[in-house]
Amino acid sequence: QEFRTLPPMVLSVKLPRDYPAAAAPSFTLSCFYLDGSALDKLCARLDELWVASEGMPVLYTWHDFLRAEGLAAAGIDTELLLPAAIDPSTTSTL
Repeated sequence: QEFRTLPPMVLSVKLPRDYPAAAAPSFTLSCFYLDGSALDKLCARLDELWVASEGMPVLYTWHDFLRAEGLAAAGIDTELLLPAAIDPSTTSTL
């Protein structure tokens, strides 16, 4: 079966008191159709974007990255094969 759209990735964020000046947000990224390796790649990229922000707010940057480049950054360029049984509790937390 072919799908044109997928359910969204879910990015849950907790902002520390000294965000963004000194501390990064803690976050959980979940997506039931991505495996742990793909989620780890995305989380690593979000961490890189935080470092590059140099103490500036980063949430909109994260959103734009996930929306525009998330699937490609997770290694999904053209086709995503979904398993017959999908575990929606798959998450990666950093």
